[in-house]
Amino acid sequence: TLSLGYFSLSAAGGLGLGLAALLLRGQPLAFRIASLAIIGAAVLILAVLIAPQCLGNPLDSLDPLLKTMWLNSIGEAQPITSEMVNSPEAAGGFYAVGLIALGVCLARIVRRQQTVAYAILLGLILVSWLVTLFQVRGMLFANYLAFIPLGALIAELRALYVKRQKDHRAALAFIVAVLASIPSVWTLTGMLVLDAGQAVAGISENQADAEANAATGACVTADSVKALAALPPGRILSTSNPGSVLLRFTPHSVLNANYHRNQAGMIEALTIGMAHPANAIEMMRRDHIAYVLLCTDDAQVDVVSKKAPAGFFAGLAA
Repeated sequence: TLSLGYFSLSAAGGLGLGLAALLLRGQPLAFRIASLAIIGAAVLILAVLIAPQCLGNPLDSLDPLLKTMWLNSIGEAQPITSEMVNSPEAAGGFYAVGLIALGVCLARIVRRQQTVAYAILLGLILVSWLVTLFQVRGMLFANYLAFIPLGALIAELRALYVKRQKDHRAALAFIVAVLASIPSVWTLTGMLVLDAGQAVAGISENQADAEANAATGACVTADSVKALAALPPGRILSTSNPGSVLLRFTPHSVLNANYHRNQAGMIEALTIGMAHPANAIEMMRRDHIAYVLLCTDDAQVDVVSKKAPAGFFAGLAA
């Protein structure tokens, strides 16, 4: 975070805004807007000169194999279209609070209540919410920013309720505003709606739980790898998901984990997993693999097995 790219751009932009506020106070509006445009252009030129890589998508350089067999299964990097298909019950927790906050900001602006402040919040929340449409990880910023206008709304509704304690509508508005501002409430509601829908469709609870566990279960934990940790140190071949846990709780090294800067290791692990078992053995000897760990409920095992049904991982999973 304190790299030259980040620091130089934030420092130059902040210094430019500070000088503009200090020196151009009282100047015509058009002149001040022009100065902001010049500052923005200067920061952009600085970015091109110092950190041009920051202007591109860091995942564009991913090998096509990793894009299809790894990135597409990373939950926090999924767009809204995938989220609505894979985890529709969680969509409310990701998108609803930010959307409500945008509505609150718009209503305040229309009513001319602290227009400038709410216009700034509207811009910040809108950008973050749009990012969330492309990658769900953006919801952190959208929700945190949303708490500001929603918190102000809740405070006003609470004051109204205290003033009109006999007015059930005031109490209802206060309660609804509080609940609607909590992302987990939307997630819980989505789960309840999904359970009700599955009951209507005739899907048993056990079947639904099994499918959910297959999608999210983690077979590698501190307790489950104790026996593995007691073995002599060596390199482990596995899928990407267990890598960081194995590094933390065992003395072993791993060929790959969920870090796209190690493309070579990730590609090698996928290649071994898809290879014919005899060829996979030779590749593992070349890579000095001492142990193989496979979780059959790992989503990447399923992806690799479907891609290469006669491959090494598919054979182990079967």
